[in-house]
Amino acid sequence: MKKLISLTIGLGLCIMTLYGQDHNDLHDTDDHRHHIGLAGGLASVLTENDLAAGVHIHYTYLFDIRNVNLGTGLGFETILDEHKHYAAFINLTYLPTHALSITVAPGFVFVQNTTDFSVHLETAYGFEFNKIHIGPTFEFAYAKDDIHLMLGLHVGFGL
Repeated sequence: MKKLISLTIGLGLCIMTLYGQDHNDLHDTDDHRHHIGLAGGLASVLTENDLAAGVHIHYTYLFDIRNVNLGTGLGFETILDEHKHYAAFINLTYLPTHALSITVAPGFVFVQNTTDFSVHLETAYGFEFNKIHIGPTFEFAYAKDDIHLMLGLHVGFGL
C-alpha cells in the first residue's frame, strides 16, 4: 500500500511538473496577489477503503521574494462520506510557474469525535481565462486515522 501511495503521488507530481514546463513565466503578484480557489473531486479514503466526493476551498495571499512566488493562507476541506471528514489548514504554496502550484498544508482533521494533526500535499495546474484559472488537481492527505488521495478539478480566481 505504501508503494502504491508513493507511486501515485510521484506520478501525479511528475506529470504536472513536466506539463508546466511550457510556461516559465511567474505570476505577476501585483495583478494576482489574492487567490480564492475551489476544488472538487473523487477522494479515495485509504484508511476506510472507500471512495467519496471531496471538496475544498482556500484563500492564498501571493507574494514574491527575489522573484520566487510564494503564498500563504487558509483552507477548509470536507469528504462527503458516512464519517464526514472535515479539515482546516494553513496553506504554504510555491508557484514554480505561472500555471503550476504546489501546496503543503498542515492543519487538523475532524472525523467523527476525533481531532488529529494532518498534512495535505496538493498540486494544481491552471489554464487561465482572464482572472479565472481551471485545471486538474491532485491531493494526498495524511493524518493518524485518515489517509486519502483526491483527484479533481480546481477553479481559482485571482483578485
